[in-house]
Order: sequence, then structure tokens, then C-alpha cells
Amino acid sequence: MDLSASYKYARIHILQKLFQYREVMTDGLAVDPFQGKPPVRKIAGYSHASQAETQTAVIPDEILGPLVRLALEYVDRAADYLLDAVDGIEEVRKVGCDFEYRARRYLRGLRPSAYGLEGTRFEGGLGGIRQLYKELGYLQTACFVLIAFATGMRISEVLSLRRGCCEIQKECGKPDLVWLRSRVFKMQVVPAGRPAKWLGGPVCAKAIAVLERLLPHARGPAKAPYLWQPSPAFWRDRHRSRSWLYRSPTG
Repeated sequence: MDLSASYKYARIHILQKLFQYREVMTDGLAVDPFQGKPPVRKIAGYSHASQAETQTAVIPDEILGPLVRLALEYVDRAADYLLDAVDGIEEVRKVGCDFEYRARRYLRGLRPSAYGLEGTRFEGGLGGIRQLYKELGYLQTACFVLIAFATGMRISEVLSLRRGCCEIQKECGKPDLVWLRSRVFKMQVVPAGRPAKWLGGPVCAKAIAVLERLLPHARGPAKAPYLWQPSPAFWRDRHRSRSWLYRSPTG
């Protein structure tokens, strides 16, 4: 057949899933169509060479090392400063008047030196609200990097982390164990996957704490259980910002 291996694999994979999910379907396949046959990838014509071409490339050590170190520094040193900043900004927003002016004034009064940020790019403070919300997006990304690196979780497993997923196991005379609870989807026979947990360590505990503190400021649903929600963004009352259009020539 002149069809690509990926096209054939996708069609064969459908048959495989119809059999795997037969217990939760009314018209699934009762008999495994590939029982006693070669692996599905081999039937589709995948070779080791073609498989290597489609696999995600391993991140080189010279890139991975600095990436993890920067993410660790970002979460460890800058998180409290940025989170206190956004907490204060949201309190200012509740006042309901002169938000941008009052917010900039608040940020100028929040001294980075109190957070030990001398010698970092935050030493001079935040340039404004837009920079703050941009930095919060970076902070969320840094948490993702640390969790994925420390646990080896797949993307689907990291994205399935929920509020309260961090479990600390304490034993007298022994170091605490930090577990992250999520779900495994790969090679599972049920669409919702199965519960599982990963050993994360104190780095992951810090990252989870940062994400949970960010949740009240996220743009997603207020009671969304998942930790990964759209990060805060600059918001402006468009009606107020354009109110000059409706003023009288003398007003």
C-alpha cells in the first residue's frame, strides 16, 4: 500500500482501542483482532529508523542543566516576591478606583531587597502590572519544568495534577517523603486512567505550593480542581478607558 506508516498505524490503532475499551462500550470488539500477530507498529510498517524520526528529541545536557537551574532559582528565590505582589495588586483592584495608579504605587513600595533579590534582575523592582503578570507566566512554566524533571511524569500526568495532590509522608528519625498524586493514562484500558503517585521531593512540594497559591488569581473557573489554569493577565475596564469618547466638548 502507498499509504504512510503513520496513516496505517492510526487506522489500526482504532481497532486496537475498540478492543481495549470493550468493557465500557456497547459495540466494542469482543475479540482481539491482533491476537497472535506482530506488534501493531510493525504491522503498520514502522521501523526503528522511522520511530526515531518521530520521537521527541532528548534535551541535551548543555541545555537541560541551565534550564533546570534557572527554573529552580526562579521558584526558590522569586516566587514569594511575585506572589506577594499579585496578592497586593488584587487587593488594590477591590478598591475599584484609580487601579493602575494605585497598583504601580504599590509595586514601587514592595522592595525586592526584603526578599533577598539583590543581584538578580528583580533588584530594581517590577516595571509595572504587565511585567508582573508576564513574570507569573514564567513562574508557572518554571514549576512545570521542575515537576517534570524531578518526577519523570509525562505531560498528561503533570497536567492532571489537582489541588491538594502533594502528600508528605513523615516518619520519626527519617527524612520526609514528598509524593505527588495524579493519574496514568498510557497503556490503560479505561479512558480516565488510573490513580498513581510519584516521588517528588521538597522541590516539587515548593512548586505545588506556588501553583496552589496562584489558583485564586487564574483566569479559569473559580473552583477548577486542576493546578494548570491560564495564568493571570493584565485586565483593563475598556468602558472606563474609553469614556472620553462620550464626554461633552466642555467636560
